Amino acid sequence: MKKLLLDILTAVLFCSNVLASSTAFWEVSRLSEIERGDAKNVAISSEGRMRVAPQLVEVFNTEQPLILCSAVDSKGNLYLGTGHEGRVYKVDWSGKSSLFFDSSELDVTALVVGEDDVIYAATSPDGKVYKIVAGQATEFFDPEDKYIWSLAFEDKHVYVGTGEKGALYRVTLDGKAALYGRVSDKHVMCLTSDRRGGLLLGTEPSGLLLRTYLAANEAKFFALTDSPLREIHQIAVAADGTIYALALSVQSSPDRSLSSATSATGGDSSSGSVTVIFEDEVVASSSTASSTSSGSTAVKSLVYKITPSGAVDVIWSSKDSVAFALLLSRDRVLVGTGTKGRIYSIDPKDKTFELIAQSSEEQTSTLIEFRDVVYFTSNNIGKLFRIDQEAALQGEYVSYVFDAKVVSKWGAVSWRGMGDLQIMTRCGNTEVPDNTWSEWQEVEKTKLGYEVAGPEARFVQWKAVLQRGSVLYGLKIAYLQHNLAPSVSKIVVLQPGVALQEVPQQPLDPGILAAGLDPAMFGFPATLQPRKVFQKGARSLQWTAEDPNGDSLSYAIYYSQNLEGPWHLVAKDLQTNYYTLDSDALADGKYYFKVVASDENSNPAESSLSGFQITEEVVIDNTPPKLTASKPVFSGDLVEIAFTASDENANIRRAQFSVDGGPWKTVFPEDGIADSKMEVYRIKTKIADGVRFITLRCYDDNVNSTALQVELR
Repeated sequence: MKKLLLDILTAVLFCSNVLASSTAFWEVSRLSEIERGDAKNVAISSEGRMRVAPQLVEVFNTEQPLILCSAVDSKGNLYLGTGHEGRVYKVDWSGKSSLFFDSSELDVTALVVGEDDVIYAATSPDGKVYKIVAGQATEFFDPEDKYIWSLAFEDKHVYVGTGEKGALYRVTLDGKAALYGRVSDKHVMCLTSDRRGGLLLGTEPSGLLLRTYLAANEAKFFALTDSPLREIHQIAVAADGTIYALALSVQSSPDRSLSSATSATGGDSSSGSVTVIFEDEVVASSSTASSTSSGSTAVKSLVYKITPSGAVDVIWSSKDSVAFALLLSRDRVLVGTGTKGRIYSIDPKDKTFELIAQSSEEQTSTLIEFRDVVYFTSNNIGKLFRIDQEAALQGEYVSYVFDAKVVSKWGAVSWRGMGDLQIMTRCGNTEVPDNTWSEWQEVEKTKLGYEVAGPEARFVQWKAVLQRGSVLYGLKIAYLQHNLAPSVSKIVVLQPGVALQEVPQQPLDPGILAAGLDPAMFGFPATLQPRKVFQKGARSLQWTAEDPNGDSLSYAIYYSQNLEGPWHLVAKDLQTNYYTLDSDALADGKYYFKVVASDENSNPAESSLSGFQITEEVVIDNTPPKLTASKPVFSGDLVEIAFTASDENANIRRAQFSVDGGPWKTVFPEDGIADSKMEVYRIKTKIADGVRFITLRCYDDNVNSTALQVELR
C-alpha cells in the first residue's frame, strides 16, 4: 500500500548560507545537485523527481575499447563497428553474437544497411567502404580521401561523407562512384535521409546542418542552421519531417575514433582510454538558436529542433557533458552522453527531460531502436545494452559526499515522496568514503521524525532505495557544526596621522542577525572598506580575521608596553575590522597592541571562543622635534641660516622654510638624506627689501611638527 511521506521536519527555514552557530541544512532537490550522485535503475526528471527506471540489460561485451557506430537490419540483427581493431560484430535478437567482419584498418567509423539487408561498412584512416553480403566482405569503394565519417542509403545509392575536403560521394549498387558535391566545410560528419528523397548533412568545424537538392542536375547544399558549436554530430528525422540535430562544441576530427573517448574529458587523443573527470549538469535550454549562440562557450552539446517550415529551436543543452548519441523513439528524443554513460529522454514539446539510464561504462556512444526496443552502446569498454520497457523491481540512488567543513552533529532528515522508500546514511572524516566511515544505516525513527544514523563527522552521504512505483522528490539533512575558535591572521599598523572613518551604509535589520541569517543574502556586503582621512595624533589598526564556522565576529583591542603584560583594554564590542586610536591618550614610548576576535555574537557565552594576534612594536610619539638656528648671515641680497632639528623618539622626516609668510619650500639636510634623530640644515635664499623674518619648520616620523621664526635684522 502506497503511503504518502511528507516533510518530517516542519516549520524550519532552509538557507544555504546560515551562520554556523545556527542549524544548517544540506538539501538535494535540484537536478544539478541530484545528478552529482550515482543512480542505478533510477530515473531523474528535470523537476528533480526520482523514480525506478527501466531495467538495463547487458547484451554483449565486445571487449574492444570503443564502439563507434551501429546499425540494425530488417530482422533485428544489430551490427557494431569498433575501434581500434576495426571489427564489426553481429548480435541477433536473442543476444547471440559473432564476429561479422574484421578489416585491416584501425576503426570502423560508419555502418549502413542497404537493400536486402546488405551491410556497408566504412573504415578509417585511409578509408574504404566494404560491402558485406552473407558474411562475405568485398571492397566496394576506395576514395582518395583519408577519412570516411558517414554513410547513408537512399534511392538505391550509397552516399559517402568524407573528411578534410568535405566531399560527398554517390555510389551505385555495382560500385560505380562519382563525386556528388563538396560542402564549404572540411568534414561531412553525419548523413541521413530527409524523408523527401534528399539528404541531410552535418559538418565540422563550422557546425553546419545542410540539405541537398538538385539544380540543373548538379547537387547543391542549403544551410538549415549555422550552429555556434563546432560540429553537427548526428541527425534524426521524424515522420512529419521535423529534424533533430545533435551539436557538439568539441573537436571530433580528424581522428573521430579517438575523440569519442577523449573529447568529453579533454584527454590525450593518443590514448584510447577514458577517464571522465567532470560532473554532468544539464541545463534548461534557450528557446532559439540565436540566443544559444551568445552563450555558446558555456555549452558543450545541444539538440536542435527544426520544423518543416524551417523554424529552429533548442530543446536541450548541457554545459558540462558532451553527448554522442541521438535517437527518435516514439514521441521522445533520446540523447546519450559522455559522462557516466547517461541517457536522457526529452519531450520536444515542452523541453522537459528525464535521466532514464546510467550504465556501468563511462560513455554512451550510439543509440538504436528495433520494434520499440531501445539499445545503446558504450565506450570503455565497448558493450551493447538493452533498455527494457518495464521498470526494474528496485532502484538505488547514492548522493554525492557533502562536506560540512568541520566536524558536525547530524540531525533531522526530511524528504517528500510516496511508495516504498528506504533512506540510509553514513558518515566519515575522509573526503572519499572508505573503511573508516560508518556503515550504511537506515535513518533512525524518533518521536519527532527521522534522524541521521551515524556518528558526528565532517562528511555525510545518503542513499535511497526505491521499489517499483515509489517516487522521491529530494531530501535534506539538518546539521550543526562544532564551534571552532576564530583567528586573527594579519594586523596592519597604518602610518601616524592616518585615521579610518566608517563609510555610511544602509542600516542592518536586527532581525536578520537574530534569526541567524547571513546579511549577504539580503544584499548587505560582508565588509565595506573604511575611508582614510588625516587626523593629527591618529594611530590606526586594520586586521584580517576568519572563523571556520562562518560565525559573526566582534573584536576587542588591548595595549601593553611589555609582551608579558599586563594588557589594558582600549575598546571592545567592535563590529568592524579596523580601529583608530588617539595617541595623545598614551605617553610617549614603545607599545604592543593585541586584537582579540570572538564569536560570542553567534554562540552562547559559555561556548563562545576567541583568537588573537599581537602587533610588532609600535612607537607612540606625541612630542615635536626641537629646532635651533644660528644667527642669519647676510651677503648682499642673500641671507644664510644654519639650523638643527632633533627628536628623542623618532627620526626627522623633512624640513621646510617660509620667507615672510610666503609659500613653504623644502630643504634637504647637509648629508643629503633625512634618516636620523638629528639633522643639520643650511638654507641660503635671496630676500627683498623689507623682509622681516624667515620661519623654519620640521616634521618627525610621527607627523609631529615644530616651527621657529628667525628675525632678520
